[in-house]
Order: sequence, then structure tokens, then C-alpha cells
Amino acid sequence: MEIEIVQYSSPTLPEDMIFQVLTRVTYETLKQCRLASKWWNHLTYGSMFIELHCQRTAMVAGYFIQAFEKYKKKSIFICKDSPLVVHESPSLEFLPERMKIEAVSNEGLVYCVSSTYNGLKPRHYVCKPTTKEWVKMPNPKTKFLTYKAAIVLLHSKPLHYKIVRFSEPQYRQSRRYFIMLCEIFDSKRGVWKWSEDIKLGIPDFLNDGMAIYAKGAIHWLTNCGKILAFDVRSETWKLMSLPQQLVDDNNHELCSKKLVQREGKLAILCERGVKLEIWVMENYFRQTWKIEEEVLVNSCGSVVDLFANDIALVLGYGCVTFYNFHGGNSTTCKVDEHFYPHNAFPFYSDFEPVFLSG
Repeated sequence: MEIEIVQYSSPTLPEDMIFQVLTRVTYETLKQCRLASKWWNHLTYGSMFIELHCQRTAMVAGYFIQAFEKYKKKSIFICKDSPLVVHESPSLEFLPERMKIEAVSNEGLVYCVSSTYNGLKPRHYVCKPTTKEWVKMPNPKTKFLTYKAAIVLLHSKPLHYKIVRFSEPQYRQSRRYFIMLCEIFDSKRGVWKWSEDIKLGIPDFLNDGMAIYAKGAIHWLTNCGKILAFDVRSETWKLMSLPQQLVDDNNHELCSKKLVQREGKLAILCERGVKLEIWVMENYFRQTWKIEEEVLVNSCGSVVDLFANDIALVLGYGCVTFYNFHGGNSTTCKVDEHFYPHNAFPFYSDFEPVFLSG
């Protein structure tokens, strides 16, 4: 007797329906969905998706722009969907003193330090601007000023985050190495602790870009064509390589490089005049790269980040621009003419309390 085997294929939803469903899930669920499918991952980093997801799930997406204004550090918040308007909220105005942002986490926590100039030691804070929660932290063990820092949210319920802080002691520098002291603050323990010193061979040092969190590690670009990767859980560091073509171009004055994240992967923006090359690390463990896209950015200023997979953030004097390099259109946020943007910290957050003070 012949047995007929019937195979049933899994039903697939129309692409538009999947898009609509994903724009309504929580951010925690969205992170899991991005791991389930390469196409879902690509879809959810598009500018149209980000805008709808923020509207439907009460999220806010934008940047804290830190700048020099009349020789003092000041930060403002901007977002793409309000042209010609600088948002006053979220802000850091609820904090007890004037602050300098040191780092922003992947989900809306801000690590900042008091920027008063009255001879007192800087005071360190962690806050969530959307809920106006804040907590004063113990001071780090070293008296040296912060050179680089990053904050990573490991869990939201219960709250668990880590801060990695580098400082530069002049007395420990050598002719062979650029040395940074490394301290880590773990919110579970509530204290700073020492970690292994970071040593970069001279003339290497960390450039002026922001820290990028991906694959469980924090990454900084160095000026000699390497990436410093600090693993958050093991609290160890290593150096990674850039594509050889970018290393060869390292001393080219017309080639500006920024380390960013694109669709969850490490990426390099290589700006040559109006031409922008987007390099993506295809395999993190093998450290293999490819040019994913070459686009034109006809906007005044410097490209510093990717807001979405089709929108670049451009900083210029007196303005901040969200430039859509697929459509060629842009949204510009005007700021005071004496406001000179220096740093851009990506900010993506909900309005749920995290109970920072415990």
C-alpha cells in the first residue's frame, strides 16, 4: 500500500501586514524580532519604520547634541519629525546642576558629569531624561578627568547597567604607549572598580567619535586605523582591524572616517567630499568588511552618524540636518548662530520608569 506524504508549508504574512505588526510591538520585542529574520532586521531600521514605531509605541528617537555656546558646554535635543524646531524635552534641565554629557546608553540612560567651574570635584550622575529620574553616583577612584566613557543597559527589569570610563594620567605616559586608566561602574554593586589599563602603541589614540555598542562590546575608532573593542561582560579589551583600503587612506586629509552602527552591525562612514562610502563589518568574528553603499550627501557640514539605514546626521555651524541620501531630501533643525555642535549622542527611549534610585 502506497502512503502519500503531504507537506504543509508555513503560511507567510503579506509584507505590508508584517510591517504594520512590527510598528506596534514594544522595543524589547522588536529587538528579538530583529534577530529572527535578516529582512525584518533591515525593515525595522528604515526611517519610515522608526517614525511609525515611535508614534505607535510612545517612543522618542533623536539626538542629544552637545556643543560649545559662549565657551561653555550645552546640550539640546533634536528629532527628525519637527523641522526648524529644537526640542526642549527631553532635556537635562531637571538635574540639580549644569551637566556635560559623557555617554548615552542604547535605551535612554544618560551618564553625565557636573560642568561647574567653582573648584569643586566634578559630580557624576546617571539619569533617564524621559522620566526625569536621576541618581548621584560615587566619584570614580581616579582624580583625572574623563577621557572617554560609555554606558550600556544590560537589563531593564531589574535595572542593570555598566559604565566604562577611561582617564588619561600624564605621569604614566611612556615613549612607547598611550596609556588610559580604565574604571568600571556596575549598578549591581554600586561602586567603581579598577580594570586593566588600555595601552595603545604611539602614535595611536582614540579619535573624537562616539562609542558604538554592538555584539556585546563597546567600540571606539583610533586614529591609526584600528578599533578598540571592550567586552562588557568579560571586561577585557582587544584591537580590531579596519579594511586595508581604509588603513591605506588613513593619512589622506580629504578622507574623514566615523565609526557608527548600521542595522545592528559595526560600520564605517568614509566621507570624501560629497561622496559617502558606507563600510559594514559583515562577519564580526572574522573581521571581514565590505562596501555596502556609496551615496552622495549634498549638505553643508560633516556626516557623523546614521539615524536610519537611509538617513545621515550632518552637523554644521548653526544647524543640524537629517539627510535622506536615497531620496535626496533633508530636514534641518536650526540652532543659535553661536551654538557650535561638537558631539551627537543617539537617543532612543520609552517613557517607562526604571527606578534608578532603587
